[in-house]
Amino acid sequence: MFDRSRLLEPPADPATAPILPNVDTVIEINSNNQVLGLQLLGGSDTLINGASAIILDIYKDGAIAKDGRLKPGDHILECNGVHLTKEMAHERLCLTIKQKTAKLKLTVHRPEPIRWEEVEIDLARKAGRPLGLACVAPVLAPGVYIGNLLPGTPAELDGRIQRGDFLLAVDGKDVSSADLIAAATALKLCANKATIKVRRFKTLR
Repeated sequence: MFDRSRLLEPPADPATAPILPNVDTVIEINSNNQVLGLQLLGGSDTLINGASAIILDIYKDGAIAKDGRLKPGDHILECNGVHLTKEMAHERLCLTIKQKTAKLKLTVHRPEPIRWEEVEIDLARKAGRPLGLACVAPVLAPGVYIGNLLPGTPAELDGRIQRGDFLLAVDGKDVSSADLIAAATALKLCANKATIKVRRFKTLR
């Protein structure tokens, strides 16, 4: 009798396994106690609250960039045997993943297409005062994302924009591919009652 089990392929080596779209993939990264070099989103104290951490940005020369398999938008579900949960705050998610170890074993999910949520917010400011959105240019993509909300400003007090949101438009002007200078200029020259449109990653589960 023919043994069909012989047709089954052995599991991929986590050290070299490619990250396939729309399936959970286990990978292992030789981090050699180096800085990982990535920015993460998610946590129970943020607007992206799911059972994962989402990669926002990857910096050159870090262990993640040297490995070359992860990319922004990937969801990390588990790290070195620790499952990420909706109850974890952002800081705990980061501490769970950004640990200096010889090897990092991750369970990763790459949604294709990437799931986004677009939000449009009206913010009022006093004449000559900033909205409070400090932008950052991502390493691997065009446009800018919100790197920080300045304390006490309209954007921070409103609460509907968060770090990691990608800036799409200011008062109807498309800035989705703008550089830092163009984005900062658009925010500086916006109306005292400004309409800000952003895009953020959506959780999977």
